[in-house]
Amino acid sequence: MTDLTFETQEMAGTGHSIESTPLHRAARQLQEALPSGWGVDVVDVEVAASPRRPGQTAAILRVRTPDN
Repeated sequence: MTDLTFETQEMAGTGHSIESTPLHRAARQLQEALPSGWGVDVVDVEVAASPRRPGQTAAILRVRTPDN
């Protein structure tokens, strides 16, 4: 079985660490490609519950547009 490990990086100037997962890397790449004022967040959302997995969450990318 493949052992997956992810880097931990420090957010510039904050002293907080962030995980370097594929979704976080995609968020950073998308952020770099977007125009100034736009933002990208990785958020956990609750997905449709099934009897076998109640309260399941999934991480998604949320793009924020600039306030006009």
